[in-house]
Amino acid sequence: MVVSGDMIEGTVTATLLDRSTPGAIEARRAEAGKLYSVEEFAQVVAGMATADVESGHTEYAGGADYFGKGAQQ
Repeated sequence: MVVSGDMIEGTVTATLLDRSTPGAIEARRAEAGKLYSVEEFAQVVAGMATADVESGHTEYAGGADYFGKGAQQ
């Protein structure tokens, strides 16, 4: 199983993206409506650790809309 997510607030990756493109976090938040915090993303990961899902399942924290059509949720 894989747990993936959009830009996660409070991570080094989001911070570096915002430094290279000032306003990137705000722009993504406005587009997505919400960005997960590290704590919220961790809750999704923990919940999926005991979830009854098929082998190979990918869980997109916050939804798969950003990842394009055909993405599993």
